[in-house]
Amino acid sequence: MDIVLDCVSSTLLSLLSKLSTKLSHTLPVAFIENIVTNVIRSRLTTFQIALGIALNRKGSIEQLYDSLVSCSYDEELWFKPSVAAAAVSNASLRGNAHAKDSLVQLVSDN
Repeated sequence: MDIVLDCVSSTLLSLLSKLSTKLSHTLPVAFIENIVTNVIRSRLTTFQIALGIALNRKGSIEQLYDSLVSCSYDEELWFKPSVAAAAVSNASLRGNAHAKDSLVQLVSDN
């Protein structure tokens, strides 16, 4: 859940949680916060890109894009070959968070 909320404003998180206790760190709220963040900053959030890549179906992606929930299908095609997408699909690139006394390699995309 933290990765979904990573690119969301802490002010927005605080505001929504004050409106109702049901609006505190839940998946539906994460969708709302990512949509609001996208509209305010005029750029996609990491969650919206990841959702588009995970859906991998043009019709589904475009329906969610129309509601500002995910990236567009064209953006999904553009981001899909990126290093971050490769890391998600390839377990050997994710790193091992549970390894003891070892080097953990993580891949990031600019």
